[in-house]
Amino acid sequence: RRAREFLRQMGISKTTASLELNEEELAAYGLGDSELIGYGYLPMMVSANCLANTLTGCRKSSGIREQHLWLTDDQGRHFPVLCDCTFCCNTILNCDPLYLLDFTRKLETLKPGSIRLIFTVESKKQTQEILRCCDGKMPGQLHITRGHLKRGVE
Repeated sequence: RRAREFLRQMGISKTTASLELNEEELAAYGLGDSELIGYGYLPMMVSANCLANTLTGCRKSSGIREQHLWLTDDQGRHFPVLCDCTFCCNTILNCDPLYLLDFTRKLETLKPGSIRLIFTVESKKQTQEILRCCDGKMPGQLHITRGHLKRGVE
């Protein structure tokens, strides 16, 4: 709340609710002038060791590279990697996207000012399916995470 008040004093009127807050904390925080992330592959780590350079050679292009790389863990889960060739770093995303769009009652109770959908590695077809599910349905064949909404951070 102090950070939000500081931002307001700096002239910033809209914020994004922290991903670490659970449902109770979000309600206490008040989301009327904030957005809540409702869908997206969330960053887990930023690495300064350029995977694109290691695998295919650096093109020294600017911005985020269109080619998506994937890391696979020992359990066979695939983690998307976004390469930022401007700064020679990678953003490793969670293997499962955050999905809260089917929690319609919770979202109605929390009353966020807006809900953000983050599309990074989805195909056109997957993006269309997620957008069709914005009315509270669950897309088929999608492994998801609920983030901290129900449990919070200890």
